[in-house]
Formats: sequence, structure tokens, C-alpha cells
Amino acid sequence: MINYKPTALAALFSGFKNQLVKINAANGEILWDATFRGTIEKKLISREALVNLDIKGNKVFLWLDGLQCFNLDNGQKVWEVEYENDMSKSSGILGNRSKKGIYGTLADPSLPKTRCIS
Repeated sequence: MINYKPTALAALFSGFKNQLVKINAANGEILWDATFRGTIEKKLISREALVNLDIKGNKVFLWLDGLQCFNLDNGQKVWEVEYENDMSKSSGILGNRSKKGIYGTLADPSLPKTRCIS
């Protein structure tokens, strides 16, 4: 499960931290929680969150302004890499500024096989 404040400003004033949480669905027990870095952006028009979680083998991959890898068993961060995963474009004519986002245009990196060196 991913837990985050919807706006960076609200997160700053609340002291809230971004968390990944593994929960036992049968009884609600929290098995581990981990803090992740970054701010979850939203698409300009649909306001859809630009974040994704994938599980491969015993690793959890968080796609958020790059890629972060966590151990599924204990929540420890294994590695991370930052990269721009969309194209943003700003234009201005005589002080009239507009911002556009072009999402899904850059290729995702290949996920490693399930054997990550940790």
C-alpha cells in the first residue's frame, strides 16, 4: 500500500511522510513500513497520480520520478535511480504562461531479473 499527502504544501505543514506499507490483509497487522523519497505529481488535466508499484520476485519497485527498489520481506530500500519519466513544456508569450505535460513518451528502463544485489 502507498500512503502520501495529496499536495506537497499540505505534507510540509503536517509533518506527514510518504510511506510504503505491507499489511497482512487477513488481520490488518502492519508487517513493515518504509519511507520513500519524492513528491507524487498529478497529470495536468485528469489529476491522475503519476506513481506505480510493481512486485517482481521479492522486490517492490516504486515508479516515481525514477525508480526505487525495496525488499518485499522487510521493506528496506535496496537501490534507487532518478530520471525524468515525462516531458514537460512551458511556453510564454508576453507574460502569458502555459504548462503542458506529455506523459508516457519516454521508455521505461528494463526491470532487472528477480536477482537484485542487495
